[in-house]
Amino acid sequence: YIKDTQETFEKAFRSAELESFICMASSHLNQSSYATDKLSLFTQRFMEGARAQDEGPILYRDIQSYISDAFIETPEQTPFFVSQGSGLEVFATVTPSMASLKQSVFLPETEELPADLDTTIESEIKELESFFVPHEKVTGSLETLLKSLPNSKPEDSLISKYYSYEFLFKKKLESLVRMEEIARLASKRKWNQSYFVEVITEKRRDSNSYLSSLAALNDALLGRTPGYIIKDVPISIKSTLPLPFETIEIIARPNKSSLKQLGTLIGIVHSQTDVLILTTIIRYKNVGWDERVIDASTVEWAITEYKWKDIVSNPIIITKKVLSQLENEIFDYLKSFSKKKVTNIELS
Repeated sequence: YIKDTQETFEKAFRSAELESFICMASSHLNQSSYATDKLSLFTQRFMEGARAQDEGPILYRDIQSYISDAFIETPEQTPFFVSQGSGLEVFATVTPSMASLKQSVFLPETEELPADLDTTIESEIKELESFFVPHEKVTGSLETLLKSLPNSKPEDSLISKYYSYEFLFKKKLESLVRMEEIARLASKRKWNQSYFVEVITEKRRDSNSYLSSLAALNDALLGRTPGYIIKDVPISIKSTLPLPFETIEIIARPNKSSLKQLGTLIGIVHSQTDVLILTTIIRYKNVGWDERVIDASTVEWAITEYKWKDIVSNPIIITKKVLSQLENEIFDYLKSFSKKKVTNIELS
């Protein structure tokens, strides 16, 4: 079922092949489509009609009949059907998973409440309340980390012989590398609805494609001036409730010029109760005699979820996992020198 908007229509054609194409129904233009709701009335009734049967094939005619009956009591919209087929075409066949979905969607009108309803609700609320901590405790835990982390050293003696850590704390999420990649993920997962974060977008012209060419041809046939599709593209994110710091760059700085510099980046996205820790191991490239910058091509972001209550009680968990990964990376790098020596002996 494809909603007839240009973006949705084009997306469907890019991701799938249609065996048949049936224009089934529409509403009067002066009737509300409830565009701000998750589902329009018509879409809701369509889905219900597709799940109304318990077994066998579901015909388009069955769905159409269900929609017509359902809208008798809903004068807000009146569906007008335009059928190109006979209505006997099969939309789907009922499977066990569809049957179980129907049971979860079509709940009985009178639901029997458990005897311990009050106790259950109280228990659930108590658990949810345990996730909330005062804002000053959150900032206090980060200030503690800010002061204690610079004293950290590599735990492995071999690594500490050649490397030391340097910690750079920054207040802006925007400073993270490959920010557009993070912004696209934030937009897709709607972080702005769950976390104190805003997704920054930029209007860009959509690249040429087969479908956009079709749209341009259609515009020309209708006497309209062909144009480009302009889309809002996510390019960055920023915190709407700042923390003492929002990013950490940990540099594993070598004490020998012949050794590579490695490190890690950390970003913090948060709500009142939940925290997303974004991490990546990074490598550096030389851009000057004594100047190195992050090699963006080596960045691969990973996300770990925590609760503020856990971070408040143990702030070091923000960096513990990725620091362990960094040490493993450095250790493997140092071990590679031993392998090179063995190879040289074999060749000689």
